[in-house]
Amino acid sequence: IINGALYYWHHFSGATHVLGQYVGGYATYTLMGGVQAYANDTRINNTGEAGGRVPERYIPVNQGFFVVAQLDPAVANTTATVTGGNVVFKNSQRVFKREGSTGTNTGSLFFKATNKNKAVNASKETENDVADGREKIRLLYSSASGYYRELLVGKDENTTRNFDLGYDAPLIDHNAADMFWLLNDVKFVIQAIPYFDETVELPIGLTVDEEGLITIKIKGLENLNEATEVYLKDAQTQQEVNLLEENFEISLAAGAYLNRFTIVFKTKEIVAEDENWEIKKDLNEFNIYMDNLNSTIKIQNPKLLKIKKITLFNSVGQIIKNWNKIKIDIESKIKVKSKKGIYIIQAKTDIGLFNKKIIIY
Repeated sequence: IINGALYYWHHFSGATHVLGQYVGGYATYTLMGGVQAYANDTRINNTGEAGGRVPERYIPVNQGFFVVAQLDPAVANTTATVTGGNVVFKNSQRVFKREGSTGTNTGSLFFKATNKNKAVNASKETENDVADGREKIRLLYSSASGYYRELLVGKDENTTRNFDLGYDAPLIDHNAADMFWLLNDVKFVIQAIPYFDETVELPIGLTVDEEGLITIKIKGLENLNEATEVYLKDAQTQQEVNLLEENFEISLAAGAYLNRFTIVFKTKEIVAEDENWEIKKDLNEFNIYMDNLNSTIKIQNPKLLKIKKITLFNSVGQIIKNWNKIKIDIESKIKVKSKKGIYIIQAKTDIGLFNKKIIIY
């Protein structure tokens, strides 16, 4: 019925009904997450100011939002179509949630002007909430003329490399200078993919309204694997810049750049922090398994590796539980109380990460 995204008008400041004095923009949300708004629209007071509020999972009572009941034909024929219809709101969709931001995609935010333009911090997740543990990367584009755009890409095993309804958000507010993901030559502000690895190359498009220096940088990272490196690749110069170490800056003439820049990923080898440990490329002698009879996770560690953290993920990559204090022993045990299902257990050791699928029943 809709294109799978929610668009929130965020009015930052300007207590006025005069359009030209508005300061605001559109924040966007999908199942992958949200991006904040920037005041870029040339019809208003486009200061370039950031809204400072990223939409989260819940929508407060009386919060308005926009939906779009169509898709560009270039993506409508890939994995989904949108033909319009009735939007139905059900009482079962309502939950009690206090207003505020959690930073883990379990908050409920009003997009309205406040004196300090800051979101209220919410309390910790409620009993039915699960913090979002998926890997996410936020990019920020700055143009020479003062336009900004935040993009989000995240990893979710339920998605594909094509358009995924409900996860990918088409761009609806095109600026004079802008940056966007390109899927089948259609512009997106949020994109979800199943993995970050060397086989992935994500095209990004740029529009430049005024010749000068543009900047693309990492705006934020969430749960990114420490072995993953994020590069911006320039097909014209063959330059690759590691965005985790430095910003990408280049002087460009006015125009559209739709086939030149991509985001690519590389995997680095994790080196042990303690030189006294033997560095290995695998953890074959390390093992974790689920003892369902005793509701216990058992860790077999014959080499007495230093375990920095144990993390339990559900089947969609959400963090269920973290354990930070693990006794160094040949065999350790952790009591766990979780619902029946398939989980991923991850151990962060001083020589690398160990991942294993377990079943709780």
